[in-house]
Amino acid sequence: SSYILPKILVIGGAGYIGSVLIDKLISQKFKVILFDKFVYNDINFFKKKYKDTNLKIINGDSQNINKIFNAVKDCDAVVHLAELVGDPLCEKRPAKTYAINYLASITIGNICKNLEIDKFIYVSSCSVYGANKKITNEKSSINPLSIYAKLKALCEKHLIRNLDESVRPCILRLGTVYGASDRPRYDLVVNLFSGLIANNKPITINGGNQWRPFVHVKDVADSIIKIINSDKKIVNGQIINLVGENLKISKIGKIIKSIYPRAKIKYEDQTTDNRNYRSSNKKARKIIKFRPNFKVIDGIKEIVLQTKKNKIKDLFNKKYINILNY
Repeated sequence: SSYILPKILVIGGAGYIGSVLIDKLISQKFKVILFDKFVYNDINFFKKKYKDTNLKIINGDSQNINKIFNAVKDCDAVVHLAELVGDPLCEKRPAKTYAINYLASITIGNICKNLEIDKFIYVSSCSVYGANKKITNEKSSINPLSIYAKLKALCEKHLIRNLDESVRPCILRLGTVYGASDRPRYDLVVNLFSGLIANNKPITINGGNQWRPFVHVKDVADSIIKIINSDKKIVNGQIINLVGENLKISKIGKIIKSIYPRAKIKYEDQTTDNRNYRSSNKKARKIIKFRPNFKVIDGIKEIVLQTKKNKIKDLFNKKYINILNY
């Protein structure tokens, strides 16, 4: 019999990572359902962009169990990206964050289990490592510092414990994501610096000595598709770090200077951010043959270009900053 491509449900498909993933899935001829409540990007943008494709669009909230159930039961794989993202937003709205990032997420996991969905991909974050002197891998102890990271850790634990042999989630811990998307974000460090450069605005780097793992949004999308295409015996039940490179924040300033020598960069010493961690991508290299195609330098150029091309002057517009929408 001929192999039929699986049908993929992307919950949060209109978001920063979701938009890039949807684009790749559609171009690779997957059947796709985009489920989102379109907080940041207009639904018509997607209707227009994908009008002659087999993309199905559902306007819904991840907390709507009925709608989620009906979307899931049509699918072979579920990618869960619908969460409130970013420490500032989650600190501002703890109860809402708990409802969306934890309760809705574990409910979606349970629905996937009950419907025996082949693959449930849950997108977590390397921020669960918090502050750590060593290079962290998937066996390292976690030390989540923010509400966002604590709920990620809680979700991971719950999903792994609660889902049985038939449906074990694949959990991806992402480094700090960067790069261009149909839904731009300027509240991510690389993107913000690049947006400022594009507008000839000065950059201030606070206590740039902290390490962070970084990963390009396209590398994230490619990895998710690799997991969809992988034998579930290999990926289900696994926790996998997705990291392109580990850099100090100050190094990003140096990279910017190397491309845009006239950039105005100010280094300041006071920092309130205690997160400091590097993460290894050895397991991703082994299990899904992860090879990052992009480096931070590529992301910077890409965002500068996108910002200029789309004449985005107001980087702090509600559309581009998660915290302003809730």
